[in-house]
Amino acid sequence: MPDFRSISALTDVGDQFTDGYLRYKITKISPNAVKVVDYIGPGGDLEIPFQAQSIQKKSYSINFIGDGAFDASGQKQQIVLARFMRGLRMLEAYE
Repeated sequence: MPDFRSISALTDVGDQFTDGYLRYKITKISPNAVKVVDYIGPGGDLEIPFQAQSIQKKSYSINFIGDGAFDASGQKQQIVLARFMRGLRMLEAYE
């Protein structure tokens, strides 16, 4: 039998969710943190928000942009970080 969990059970490190045009992977619990793993939008300018919110309405700080997160996302004019973001580590987001 496959290991199936309902979408409301997303709370573990490694789980993924989408908020807006960005897909996130949970990297830490308490405090909640995620990394951007994929962009699924139409292209153009992109703003990375200060926090992402899961379907369960949990807020997560965004602390990384993962390897290749923007590989297949088309042409980007610019990527803007949220005003109150304290720091972000980019890991070859455009491999």
